[in-house]
Amino acid sequence: MKRDVTVEWLLKNYRENKAEIQMLSYGLDLRAIQYDKDNVQTSNKSDLSDIVVVREKRLIELMQYVSDAEALLDSLEDRDRFIIESTFIKGKTHIKVASALNLSSEDAVSKAKSRILKDLRIFYNKVKRYREEAKGA
Repeated sequence: MKRDVTVEWLLKNYRENKAEIQMLSYGLDLRAIQYDKDNVQTSNKSDLSDIVVVREKRLIELMQYVSDAEALLDSLEDRDRFIIESTFIKGKTHIKVASALNLSSEDAVSKAKSRILKDLRIFYNKVKRYREEAKGA
């Protein structure tokens, strides 16, 4: 993984990453070869295998992101998961989440979200350190 991935990034990009996995799995990113012209045009890649390798690497990267986001969500209690899914993945406002949970104010959602994210960051940073150590071993 090339970027410095944060818990917030994983959650905000969860749906987009899943969609990109689906598109890459079906090969929708490959450019077609145009045979109806005098000169056959291909993509700017010298070899189709280069494209496949890049696509496979991206697929693996995206699957790791999605897997990490799902593991983080699975680690939460139902109420906490609802707050995180609603605000990050579904894009609901704190007011709507507070209403759905019968909370007195959106401030309660904001405080709960901060607490949950703090716990998720601690957990995810442990996982990232473990992965780095495993790579070095």
